[in-house]
Amino acid sequence: MARTGPAKVGRSAIRCTKHPLRAQRQKAALKEREDLSRQIFQHSHDAIFILDPFEDRLLYVNPSACAMLEYEREELLGTPVSAIHPNEMPRFKEFAQEIFKNGGGWTDQLTYTTKSGRHIPAEISGSVVVRDGQRRMLAIVRDISVRRQREDPRLESVRRQHELILDAVGDGLLGIAMDGRITFINPAGAEILGGTVEDFVGEPCTKVTLPRLRSGEVQPFELCPLIETLHASSSHRGIQAFLHHIRGSTIPVEFTSTPVLEDGTQIGCVFSFTDVSQKTRVEEELRRGQKLEAVGLLAGGIAHDFNNLLTAIIGHAELLAEPLPDEDPVRADLASIIECGERGAALTRKLLEFSRSQPLVSPA
Repeated sequence: MARTGPAKVGRSAIRCTKHPLRAQRQKAALKEREDLSRQIFQHSHDAIFILDPFEDRLLYVNPSACAMLEYEREELLGTPVSAIHPNEMPRFKEFAQEIFKNGGGWTDQLTYTTKSGRHIPAEISGSVVVRDGQRRMLAIVRDISVRRQREDPRLESVRRQHELILDAVGDGLLGIAMDGRITFINPAGAEILGGTVEDFVGEPCTKVTLPRLRSGEVQPFELCPLIETLHASSSHRGIQAFLHHIRGSTIPVEFTSTPVLEDGTQIGCVFSFTDVSQKTRVEEELRRGQKLEAVGLLAGGIAHDFNNLLTAIIGHAELLAEPLPDEDPVRADLASIIECGERGAALTRKLLEFSRSQPLVSPA
């Protein structure tokens, strides 16, 4: 039987010793790279997102992303991608498809919508990463609002004027994306509905157009009474509807819907609405007054005819009683007829006064 020499055994022992050391170094290097990547993600001044645009999910966000969009981390992770690109999802998906096809891409033609409804122009650098065995999109986003303002200082002035105009409008203004999500509401609209701008932006429109279920859940968008106008290509004016106050009451409104178009494609609708609660109350009071007036006219006609009959009855009773002696029992009966007739006449006078909208005066 062949025997292994001492030299050969020694070389095998050295190789076995080196392999665990090499694995440990690789593991340590991998951990170091992961820690470095985590630190870069956490401390980057740019917003960083890992997302699945086709399943409408955010999978990872860094602190800068939360700060830029005005969300807490857990809240932002529970927010769909379409909520931060409410009017641009078709274009955003096209950009994502380009990234998955080419391995990367860049654009400065998209905006991000904050929790308060503010729109931020952004520069986006996208690439593909593998997370949990699935290809995902990595988006590094930079707010370029200041750059845009420096490029044309007049833009900031125009933007500010637009904000002041929208804040000053007395009617409610509601912007809704094609998926039914509220993208904008002005302060007057939020006040009519009993909340603040932050209470509504990013919420489904059914929050204000349909009552909640007993479970507290919002009803499906397909039941929204605005869906017909949302998907229409023309304006609708003077439509009456009921919106729901944030505390649960119902508000009658009249609204006008106008489609929002971009490059000939509808990306949403703007609804301007007016609280007609006061108008409805005035109309109800007017109808009530008209009913009272009709009742008064009817009562006046009846009282006038009835008064003529009573006058004849009282007159004939007095004529019959006049020649009778005081002790005649018929005279007492005629006196009762005259007394009842006078009470009836007093009642008819009250009906006539009511029909003429005069105060009731007791007969002398």
